[in-house]
Amino acid sequence: MFSVLELIRRRYEHFTPVELKIADFILEHPEDVTHMTVQEISKESQTSDAAVIRFSKRLGLSGIKSLKVELAKELHSINENPLSSNVQIVSDNESTIFQKVFQNTLRVLHSNDTLVDRKILSDVTKVIAKKERVLLFGAGECLPVSLDFQSKLIELDIPVFVVNDLTTLRGRLSKFTSKDCMITISTNDNPEIMKALRLANERSVETVSITDGNSYRVERLSDYTVFFSEEVTNTNLMMTSRIGLYMILDIILIYLAKYKKHNILS
Repeated sequence: MFSVLELIRRRYEHFTPVELKIADFILEHPEDVTHMTVQEISKESQTSDAAVIRFSKRLGLSGIKSLKVELAKELHSINENPLSSNVQIVSDNESTIFQKVFQNTLRVLHSNDTLVDRKILSDVTKVIAKKERVLLFGAGECLPVSLDFQSKLIELDIPVFVVNDLTTLRGRLSKFTSKDCMITISTNDNPEIMKALRLANERSVETVSITDGNSYRVERLSDYTVFFSEEVTNTNLMMTSRIGLYMILDIILIYLAKYKKHNILS
């Protein structure tokens, strides 16, 4: 289930002062918000109607109506199934752990269904398809994902290189032009990713960022940004957080196969 409240909490530190007022009101009065008009929410949060609508869109939703619908579904789900998403290694039995991981996985997929901009995803795929070469930059834990994505792109006969350090990146970019593109895969506002994007911009290389919903500075440096949902858990051991990212990459790969008339599913 897509979680409006969790999304607000995760993006909280990135909000403007006006957005913080709206966020605080929603977090403190979620049930009330589902029954309120834009005007009522703006009055109670001491903001404006336009600010409330912009806030909804900042969350990746179409507007306040969509926010209220998703919030109502979330509150209903909490009442129907109050099971925490956090896994307790000591106290949870195997059945409970299975159920929590299963629900966390579904939550990520539902969040992607709500948050991902289909048009941008299609535009990104068309950019990749028409470029002569692709450079993948994946930092930290996203490097294995980038390498996996590279192997799939190679199957589609797309010339692709993977780098994970700025020194190698500079060398690669020195030979890249506007006929090529760079894709970054990251979580949060990774400093290395932002430096990589600035280097690509200096070379007029078109940039695509695939990142989680917290990376607004990355978005400002990119020509195209695809946001994916990353499930927040209480342990770094869990791989659930990558499921949203792999879903996006799978869709891009199948779109590319369609554009290139390459039957990768046979």
